[in-house]
Amino acid sequence: MTMQILDGFQIEDISIHEQKKATEILAYIDEKIENNNKINTELELMAKTIYDYWFLQFEFPNDDGKPYKSSGGKMIWNEELKREIPRGWKIVNLNDIASITMGTSPKGNSINTDGNGIAFYQGKAGIFGSLGRIA
Repeated sequence: MTMQILDGFQIEDISIHEQKKATEILAYIDEKIENNNKINTELELMAKTIYDYWFLQFEFPNDDGKPYKSSGGKMIWNEELKREIPRGWKIVNLNDIASITMGTSPKGNSINTDGNGIAFYQGKAGIFGSLGRIA
């Protein structure tokens, strides 16, 4: 933005009371964003902890709700992983147990023949990309 462009703008004189009110609102929004970021960080840490506990230490809840491995859950040696895993678990390719469809998202104008509906946003880039921010 150049000074020539800025000179073309007319800015109203805003009272100090309105300026303080706007500042309070923006400060509240900043505080809310910071609080949400802290919550997200804490939730991510909790998810990582549960994943480690259940799928690396094999302490997921057994049928009685107790930690599987430390409550006597049966373990077997897996040669491929070079470690014990719960009995009944095995290594498989994802496409052996699920139907995987690869592709790209359609353009917004191809949602349907009537043009009804809203675009499907896939991931953060789709939602925030138009805002110039990927969080």
